Amino acid sequence: MIISPKAAAKAGAYTAGIAYIFCALVVLMAPQVAMTLTEWLMHIVNVDVLLQNIQMTTIGFIAGLVQVMIYTYVAFWIFAVIYNKGTK
Repeated sequence: MIISPKAAAKAGAYTAGIAYIFCALVVLMAPQVAMTLTEWLMHIVNVDVLLQNIQMTTIGFIAGLVQVMIYTYVAFWIFAVIYNKGTK
């Protein structure tokens, strides 16, 4: 089965964008839960030291969303190309 790199990249980017928005909502609605999840994810005992005085801004949210979608788009495109070469 051949995977369309463009379709895979779009699906991955949209999925990552949705996950990013969900994550931002968790940060806004339950900041302590978000901090705990970040500590677990980064294997750090006290993430407060790293994240002191950080505020979520609209510009930061949009910039982060665009970045995560671009990086994921590229990663899924590369994945599909490599996968297709491996199935020939």
